[in-house]
Amino acid sequence: MMSGTGGKAFCAGGDIVSIYKAHTTEGADKSCKAEFFAREFLLDFTLSQMKKTRQISLWNGICMGGGVGLTWHSPVRIATDNSMYAMPETAIGFFCDVGGSYFLSRVKNDISLGLYLGLTGQRVKSRDLVKWGLATHFVESSQVPELYTRLQDGVTAQSSDSDIDGIVASLSDSTAEAESIDNIEEIQEIFQPDSVQEVVKRLNASETEFAVKTRKMMKYMSPLSLAIVFEQIKRGSTMEIEDVFSMEYGIT
Repeated sequence: MMSGTGGKAFCAGGDIVSIYKAHTTEGADKSCKAEFFAREFLLDFTLSQMKKTRQISLWNGICMGGGVGLTWHSPVRIATDNSMYAMPETAIGFFCDVGGSYFLSRVKNDISLGLYLGLTGQRVKSRDLVKWGLATHFVESSQVPELYTRLQDGVTAQSSDSDIDGIVASLSDSTAEAESIDNIEEIQEIFQPDSVQEVVKRLNASETEFAVKTRKMMKYMSPLSLAIVFEQIKRGSTMEIEDVFSMEYGIT
């Protein structure tokens, strides 16, 4: 089971801060960047291949970037009322790494949803994480200590996947699963996998509240990052996870 040690975040991308400092500080060892990403991607890939080991991830707090890569392949991903998910890399001149080409292109089996999240860095919170299919369960943060207790008392080496799911589900609110994603029709219409230029054209041609808000968000993103993120998600939709990590390491 993976969970954050602090009260604010599960994992909020502190890796980028250390990499940036290594790049900009005079005399710093710049070779550490390649080693860091190699280790990170190998860890994320290994977690994606652990089919015989049941993984549970608890997003109690902020889960961005590297945190998403660590947990996306967990069959059980738990959101709480404190959870906030995002892949905000276009805002910092980077791209959606840690397997983003794979999992963003498969959000609810609808690439337009992943393109929207990847290009805009849109934040998704609380129960909406289940609505989007990003989290599998929603548990109130006040119930997290009880969740730990039930898992510790109820899970043994003989426990099946359904046994573990049952424990988590006993404290989970599933009402969000049936709700529709806000503005989903506009997202599907605008964020089609043709080209990032066409996405921008469709946004500029629309004067709906959603389009105006989204234009303002994308105005502050790195143009190069927008182009790379669009292409990585488009290519990743037909790639295996191992090939995705290889491609992303090359982009890095």
